[in-house]
Amino acid sequence: MPTIDLLLKNKNKIVIISHLGEKNESLYPVYQYLKKKYKALLFVNNADLKLAVVDVKSQIQNSPLVMMENLRTYEGEKANSAAFAKALASMADVYVFDAFAVAHRKHASVVSVSRYLPHCVGPLIVSELKGLAPTQRISRQTLFILGGAKISTKLPLIDRYVSEGATVFVGGAMAHNIMMTQNISIGKSLYDTEIDQKALKNKLFWKTNRVYIPSDYVTDKNKVGNTSQILKNEAIMDLGPETFSMIKRLIDSHKTIIVNGPLGLYEKGYDKGSMAIIKYLASDKNQSKKIIAGGGDTVTLIEKVKLGKRFDFVSTGGGAMLYYMEKGSLPGIESNK
Repeated sequence: MPTIDLLLKNKNKIVIISHLGEKNESLYPVYQYLKKKYKALLFVNNADLKLAVVDVKSQIQNSPLVMMENLRTYEGEKANSAAFAKALASMADVYVFDAFAVAHRKHASVVSVSRYLPHCVGPLIVSELKGLAPTQRISRQTLFILGGAKISTKLPLIDRYVSEGATVFVGGAMAHNIMMTQNISIGKSLYDTEIDQKALKNKLFWKTNRVYIPSDYVTDKNKVGNTSQILKNEAIMDLGPETFSMIKRLIDSHKTIIVNGPLGLYEKGYDKGSMAIIKYLASDKNQSKKIIAGGGDTVTLIEKVKLGKRFDFVSTGGGAMLYYMEKGSLPGIESNK
């Protein structure tokens, strides 16, 4: 919205393109939300791309602000179709790319529209790159608290951080895969089925002693257990008190802390561990540290307790933030800068 406000203030007409979920979801609820502030906003929801483009070109004559339906409604978006990118480009004179959260996706609106139009990145992207800059200055003073479900895609990131001296705590379902390599019982817990467990067990970063996992947990029976116990008909759902104390000690001994992803099964209400870490990071004790957070669920929890202002930076990206942390660049930014 600040980007829209800036463009309107400078007498621009704007065609808003974006996405929500996949192709069966509509941006209409977002349009309804924006309409409360931007009374002139019009919505084009034609499922036929050619007709939608004609519609947009017609409507932009009558209003300074037109929003197009979910881009993933059209086959060309995720396929990175050149024809689709050209069709989008035909609706405007300049392209402003400001969608940091999808900047890691090689989709048409992210990497290809800029081939056919003068282009730039927007203020949100500039803010993200500035806020995430400390994630590229990795040292022994860096602690990375990583949660979520899939460890298969995160191993190169863990490799990079540990090889450059950082300490990494792995929580959430990702930790269950690590537990399995150490013959720790996980019962009916979720884990990533797309990873080679033998390759995980043989990762060189284990030899550094700077990768941590939970030492205890809360199960779906609301019992506290630890990693020496045998789990049968239970599933690990959240961090236990010993693990919380361990993470506090790690936070206390590092100067830059990066948090991404939930540390429990947040979707089913097991957010106490994540919330406790967020509140500890936001406490007065840690205000001298550099604290950066990101990831959809993490941001939701931070907003829930209204502690965003206590962090140095809260990213709007989850996957994009992790991609940037690993590679130091993003396809959407390289294409649009």
